[in-house]
Amino acid sequence: MFNSQKRRTLKLLGSAGLSVGSLIGSGTAAASFSALNNGEQAVSGGPGLSANGRTELGIKIINSRDVVENTVLLTNNNQSTIFVERFLPAHIIYNNKLLDLNAALPKSGLRIDAGQVVARDVDIWQLLSQPVIEYVWAEHAVEAIGNGTELVSLGAFFADNNAIVFADPAPAIAA
Repeated sequence: MFNSQKRRTLKLLGSAGLSVGSLIGSGTAAASFSALNNGEQAVSGGPGLSANGRTELGIKIINSRDVVENTVLLTNNNQSTIFVERFLPAHIIYNNKLLDLNAALPKSGLRIDAGQVVARDVDIWQLLSQPVIEYVWAEHAVEAIGNGTELVSLGAFFADNNAIVFADPAPAIAA
């Protein structure tokens, strides 16, 4: 039987590989996988889409009943470093669940180098009633990847250091 830390590590490495399209690519994803960053310096975010047409910041929320910690993977799709000061809107709602992306950021913001993937823990709550807040409705961006694990695919572009979040209409994993 695995302990919680081993489960969390396996979940992160497996999901990073799945988010790039296949389990075969998980070695490459794991090689570019970064430990948590704290106390970063401010660098301004770039405009619009990256050169390859993807959003500037890829956001994958991993919710698994097998692991206590839920995770958000942030992928910088730019050719330059970006700095996330806050997410707008920060609240994400899907499958009667609610989370706040800003709660996953350090108080000083988060610097993500070009092509880097950063993992942050995030709390996900059961939605008991419809809140009166701004939020992204991400029901269509959820994929079940087995064993009670959900992957929510979001994207963001930048206005200054604010990441403007939207639900990605393209599935992250080929059916």
